[in-house]
Amino acid sequence: MDAKNQQNRAKMVEEAVGRMCRLGMMPQVITKFRKQGTVLKSETAGILYDLNDEEKKAVADWEEESGGIVYAAILSNMVFGRCLALLYVSAEEEEWELDREDLDGRISLAYVANLDAPDCSELGSIGIAPANGGLVRTE
Repeated sequence: MDAKNQQNRAKMVEEAVGRMCRLGMMPQVITKFRKQGTVLKSETAGILYDLNDEEKKAVADWEEESGGIVYAAILSNMVFGRCLALLYVSAEEEEWELDREDLDGRISLAYVANLDAPDCSELGSIGIAPANGGLVRTE
């Protein structure tokens, strides 16, 4: 990675950390993300877990495709499959201010990877709320 890409990535990581703080995520989770790049998933009631290999691949694939950085994931069991909502910072810095405003309203742009039916994965806005150091999906 060249120096410019490293600098851009560092800015995206700091933006992600700010969003995690804004969302009230547990300080240990934020530190782990900042220092090691570790993304954790929230499940029922916001309880945090490590990603499994399938989920890590979904994160890596989305980051490669979008150029963004995933900072949190929320796993939900829906009638149409297991959905992993990936909260991310876009590579487009001009979008960040609007993203922050949405977060203040507990709305986040997310890529929702349907782990059971990948063709049903989509980008969209979801409702979120802090819970137990992690996040829950509200809509």
